[in-house]
Amino acid sequence: GRYFCNFGTKDNIITSTIYWSGESGSVNLNSKVWLTSQWTFSGNCTLNGNGNILDLTNSGSLIIERGSTLKLKDLHIMNMHGENINNLDENCTVILENVTCDLSNDFDFNCGKCEIYKFVDLNGSYTFFYDSNQTITVHKNTVCEISHDLTWAIRTKDSSGGNKPFYFEDCTSEVRVESSKIKIGPAGIIFTRGILGVSGLVDLQLTSTQYGYGFQIGDGTDNGNFQIVFHPGATVRAHQGAFVIDCTVPGSIKSLSDTALLYRLSNNNFYIKKDFNMSNLSVLVDSPTEMFVDDGATAYYDNCRFLFDGVKFLTTSTRYMDYVLLLSGNQEIFIEEGTFPLYAMIYGAGNKLYGSGSMSGLITFGGPGSELTYELDGKMLNDINLNGGKLILYRDLEFSGDNFIKTSGSVDLKHNDLLIGSRDFAITSTLYFSGDHGSIGLNSTLFLTSQLTFSGDCTIDGNGNILDFTRTGSLIIERGSTIKFKNLHLVNLKSENINSLDENCHVILDNVVCDLGGDFDFNCGTCEIYNYLDLNGSYTFFYDSVQTFTIHKQTVFEISKDVTLAIRTKNPSGGNRPFYFENDTSEIKFNNATIKIGSAGALFTHGTMGIEGKVYLDLNSTGSENGIIIGDGTLDGDFYIVFYPAATYVVSAGDIVINNYNSSSIVSLSDLSKLERKSNNNFYIQRDFDLANLTISLDSPTNMYVSNGINANYSNCRFVLPDYGVKFLTTSKRYLDSVLLLNGNEEVFIEEGSMPLYLTVFNTNNRLHGSGSMMGAIILGGPGSEIKLGLEGQILNNITLNYGKVTLDKDAQFSTNKFFAGSGTVDLNDKELNLGNQDLSSNSVIYWDGSYGSVSLNSRLNLSSQWTFSGYCILDGKEHILDLTTGGTLFVERGSTLVL
Repeated sequence: GRYFCNFGTKDNIITSTIYWSGESGSVNLNSKVWLTSQWTFSGNCTLNGNGNILDLTNSGSLIIERGSTLKLKDLHIMNMHGENINNLDENCTVILENVTCDLSNDFDFNCGKCEIYKFVDLNGSYTFFYDSNQTITVHKNTVCEISHDLTWAIRTKDSSGGNKPFYFEDCTSEVRVESSKIKIGPAGIIFTRGILGVSGLVDLQLTSTQYGYGFQIGDGTDNGNFQIVFHPGATVRAHQGAFVIDCTVPGSIKSLSDTALLYRLSNNNFYIKKDFNMSNLSVLVDSPTEMFVDDGATAYYDNCRFLFDGVKFLTTSTRYMDYVLLLSGNQEIFIEEGTFPLYAMIYGAGNKLYGSGSMSGLITFGGPGSELTYELDGKMLNDINLNGGKLILYRDLEFSGDNFIKTSGSVDLKHNDLLIGSRDFAITSTLYFSGDHGSIGLNSTLFLTSQLTFSGDCTIDGNGNILDFTRTGSLIIERGSTIKFKNLHLVNLKSENINSLDENCHVILDNVVCDLGGDFDFNCGTCEIYNYLDLNGSYTFFYDSVQTFTIHKQTVFEISKDVTLAIRTKNPSGGNRPFYFENDTSEIKFNNATIKIGSAGALFTHGTMGIEGKVYLDLNSTGSENGIIIGDGTLDGDFYIVFYPAATYVVSAGDIVINNYNSSSIVSLSDLSKLERKSNNNFYIQRDFDLANLTISLDSPTNMYVSNGINANYSNCRFVLPDYGVKFLTTSKRYLDSVLLLNGNEEVFIEEGSMPLYLTVFNTNNRLHGSGSMMGAIILGGPGSEIKLGLEGQILNNITLNYGKVTLDKDAQFSTNKFFAGSGTVDLNDKELNLGNQDLSSNSVIYWDGSYGSVSLNSRLNLSSQWTFSGYCILDGKEHILDLTTGGTLFVERGSTLVL
């Protein structure tokens, strides 16, 4: 009836078989009851536990009569198993309200309906088979919990009931699975309207792997939306099969913390029918798996962590297509470990790719306005297509192989390195680099066929590799910017394919080799060199910038292999100080090259110029003020010129000023080096000047203008006078134009020809010797002056004694009408002095000293002065006349012998 039956408050074992019938009647328990018999309920009955336990033991059971309803309320049911709660037909209904069910073995619910109110817990490490053709209704504000390793098998034995076993009254209706399993039969399942909550470790298994017979949430309508909620620390293992998401609101999968995990095992395939958002969830994927997204639908990830194929990454992004993630503005991919295999599509600004791993997927930008901040520790194993977008580095970017940026756009290096891979390749993209001490590093040969523009402060570090500009490649330095080339071999420099846009641009070269592929113009901005620069190729390097070219200390700038360095030849407005040398270890070295100086001239101070091989100097000066000026007359301003062994320096017509404080600032490292001064080349010596171990070739006319009181000294210098056919070696001083001074222990050695210069002699032990003849006059400077003669050729001019001394080291031969002038001493030694073969008159007072030495006449000699002979001397007339009628006398010194 409508009444109730109250059991007592004492725990009780019931062995009676009872048939209960009622019309909203109730059986009320007030203590624990062990049921060992069968109770059958007919009509509409309630079993109210009042919070007590009903233990069905091994033999107890509850039977619901056909068409009847049994409500179990506020009850803890123990030992559920088999069919010990059993509906007798499909019209039966079991209502559970605030009920806990402990399974002691597998349980079958294969008939009738089930309704759940408030809270129901099904638990135990057994299987709850739900194979009824009727639905389970989860009412609003209700949680049905599956827990403690329970397996809930839904229509796995009998799938004839279809794929909608559940009815959720609204979005507060929840099935919560905690550390349990769900098995779905071959018909699949569709969840709508409610919530599936998961916590702990949950296994989700499908019988069918076919689309349409899998696990589906939502039915594509607003009323049919469903949500899966991951509680903190939850893990869902989704086995093979089709998982369909067809909700009209995107947040159908929700995670309450970033500690939750969705584990998609092999062949677990997702089908996204409408826009789908997933947030704060980790997804572990075993290959192969697929995600199919319908046209017009998007799958969006917010702070989701993915783990598959050895990679772990966190992302806020959108699935763009198979294996492609879309970062569409202020989104990111964080690679925690491993190599990220997916592609990335970039739209909008504020996107970020960062982490500890590598990237093997292609990165493609959607166009101008697209930006990506790159901050990976690992390598970039694929290309980046900028498509007009912008890449921003907050960490080094290292490409592998021949991967690089393959379409045009901009790269902000900041202070990081962009490292190119180890395979040779070509850059065909037009790229704009900006940086704050950022760098591009080469690890292979790079062929540049496009334009690269650099802004800010950037470096290209070649690591010893080649950057080839080919026919079309170029580098543009943005206004006020700095580009540094380091450890790099530049090939095919020509025209203006490295071009500064204003005078505030700065080009730095550090350990660089430049191969010209044509004439090259550097017409704007400054240039600095560190360590080493080699500029080579049979073309012209035009330096026409009004800014300076700085060569730092311990640095060599080498111009080689037939390069012509043209300094302000097109634009002389920069003045005559094109170079700044930091100190004397700053060297500009010409090696088989040419230097051309523009009409403004060039002042060289502080540093060093090296000459190696054959070097040509082409001057365009009109006077000393616009020629080459070496040094500024101060100690700090000295400039050194160094001739390397066997070097030749060919100097054209024009003007060279030597104004070094240190007289030894022009250095030859061997006596094989040569200075060739061509016609109309003028030297201006403004301070004392020493040349040593150098050959100087002089084409007539050449001039050397020496300032008053200034000395020009030669030490072991060979002079070649092609117009006179003479070569001579000397250690001496320039005394006057065409006059050399021997100033004690100095010499002239005539190798060939007749020396046209005059000699002035001071002090002792000076020598004139060699294979040639002496055309110029010899003038001794006075008492104490001495010259030793050892010429194989003739003496073609007079020797003025001025009370000095001439000593013969070899037989000597005066030419016609040439002899000694003035008074002095001649030491014949054991040598023969031959006079010329035309009549000669002499008024020179000579003191002859000999050791079997002789004076031989080859013509008539009219002597009008006194000759004194000492030692053993011979005056051999060779049958010619010695005429003393005009006052000539011969004296023989005490103890001496004169043989006539």
